[in-house]
Amino acid sequence: MQNGFDTRARSLKTLRFGSAFASFFILKFGFGIALISLSSALLDVSEFVVFSQVFLFFALLSSIAAAGIQNGLARGIAVAHSDSAIEQKTIAAALRIWAVVSLILWLIIWSLRDSISTLLIGNESLVEAIPMIALAGLGGGLGVLACAVLNGRQRAPVSLMFQSIGLLVGGLFCIWSLNRGDAVGAVFGYSVGPLVTAVLGGISLGRMGYSIVSPSKVELKEIRQLLGYSVAFLAIAVVMPATLFALRFVYRESFGTDALAYWLAANRVSDVTSQILGLYMAQIFLPQIAREEEPDRVRRLIASTLLLCSIVMFGGWAIFLLGAEFFVTTFFSASYLAAIPFIGGYLLGDALRVTASLALHFMLARGRLAAAVSIEWGTAFLLTVYIVALSGLGYAQAPYWAYPVAHATMGMLVAISVWRSWLTKSARS
Repeated sequence: MQNGFDTRARSLKTLRFGSAFASFFILKFGFGIALISLSSALLDVSEFVVFSQVFLFFALLSSIAAAGIQNGLARGIAVAHSDSAIEQKTIAAALRIWAVVSLILWLIIWSLRDSISTLLIGNESLVEAIPMIALAGLGGGLGVLACAVLNGRQRAPVSLMFQSIGLLVGGLFCIWSLNRGDAVGAVFGYSVGPLVTAVLGGISLGRMGYSIVSPSKVELKEIRQLLGYSVAFLAIAVVMPATLFALRFVYRESFGTDALAYWLAANRVSDVTSQILGLYMAQIFLPQIAREEEPDRVRRLIASTLLLCSIVMFGGWAIFLLGAEFFVTTFFSASYLAAIPFIGGYLLGDALRVTASLALHFMLARGRLAAAVSIEWGTAFLLTVYIVALSGLGYAQAPYWAYPVAHATMGMLVAISVWRSWLTKSARS
């Protein structure tokens, strides 16, 4: 009788998580496509490049806004098993790390604002906007931390609701600015969303009894554990976007702005799909796998996640291929038809990315940070080698060939590693 009750309870929890994630997926995907479509329709090619580059810069800041400790925070809350004293110390350590790291990052960005502007758009016209965008992006880190706590407490539906509200507010402000033809202002508008999520998350944690304004005394143990995740996550989150910024700078010099616009169009579509994958891994898979200790349940969770994510990602790629011309002319314009191979290649790469992403988040959940970092750094290295080699041979198609091949290579390396580990354990037993 008890087993039947537990099964029903797990099924209901899975249904709630699935419904919340599906709703957020629809909203995020809808806004992502809307922003891609409107930016390409309302802005000329040069302004589209500015908007895309600044938007991707903000996305990078958003990914590191919580100082890279969100996964460690979610894991720490999950394994605390509702021990309020341990949870409060972990939250207090997270807040202190976020404050210090955000200040240091903002000062670095402010001092390098000229170089960052040149890297993004080829001139220094963004020197005043860069520090303000950085301030808004890093401030949104509070929302990331609040949602990490909620995820660790198995309240992902609430976390996703707050993120949805923030996305709705920021997305509407962004669309309003795009309609006015303001590329940089649109990014500022979008940056309001994470700040709204931060306010809602802070209020929720206060109602749950956590102290946000006056956190408890922090011990070195909590800081050291979270700093380990901070270093690992920042290494993971920064290396790929930074690599792509550098590669796009070189690519623009070699093949021109129009070719870069096609690559950026693919990048924007991929940004939507890969964020959905990362969202599921970080907010659903990681907290669940961190709590699981029984080997059979761990294997079932890994297998079901791999199957589900592969079906969704390969399905999206197949749907695009079936109606590529329709999708591009509908959501971009006829002038972006040349971007179809870029978009198709990137969507295939995102589908092939599932295996490595699953392995990376499993390593984070188990505290094997070096292994997690090596997966992302290895992928970035492979991507760089492939793009540089193909570009050097004069192939403007380098990005959409290199991206899927790099992720396929890393997926095979992960599979070989898992197979060798299984053979070793089998031999010992």
